[in-house]
Amino acid sequence: MKWQIVSEVQLSGAPNDVEGLLDQVMSDLVDADVEDPSIGVVGSDPGVAEIEFVVSGLSSLHEAHEMAQEILAKTALQLPAGGTLVGESTRKAEPVSV
Repeated sequence: MKWQIVSEVQLSGAPNDVEGLLDQVMSDLVDADVEDPSIGVVGSDPGVAEIEFVVSGLSSLHEAHEMAQEILAKTALQLPAGGTLVGESTRKAEPVSV
């Protein structure tokens, strides 16, 4: 089963440092071979970022949360050192047909 992971993180530091950190996190997500990774700024606050990706092969919501936390812990973000998790949601990923 596939799960859509969305994590909101509060980041601190100079804008260039935050941007560099998020670039490295994206690179780490690609290297972790997760599906559909994306990172975006939440609203007009550049200190809050939304990190989104899909994990697969897990049968329960609990397993998906654990996998997401393990993946994020291995990125440059290294929560809580690089930022603070302020929100998290996980749902079954629905196939998109066009």
